[in-house]
Amino acid sequence: MFYRPMLPGYFEPITVVVPVYQEDPLIFIAALESWLQNPIFEAICVIDVTDEVCLEISHRYEQLWGRVRTIVTDVPGKRDALAKGWRAATTLLVALVDSDTIWRTTSRCG
Repeated sequence: MFYRPMLPGYFEPITVVVPVYQEDPLIFIAALESWLQNPIFEAICVIDVTDEVCLEISHRYEQLWGRVRTIVTDVPGKRDALAKGWRAATTLLVALVDSDTIWRTTSRCG
């Protein structure tokens, strides 16, 4: 009753929010690159303060791509990290993903 079809050419920006804690660096890089190869607005990485390797990777991608934002947290736990990322997002759509989630590259609809 409330369904309305998507119009051709319609696109809604999306932010990816990812909590990161001691992820394998190669997997984290593969995941970051997979998100950035898709039409996302931004990737917000909420990284534990003790994870120096992933912090360095995220900061490097911030400088290279510009669509990555790093939030450093000293509060343990996934729930708090997701909440911090969600509050920092500026788009209506937010994808909450794990730091080892690798997306397939897709093209924009329409």
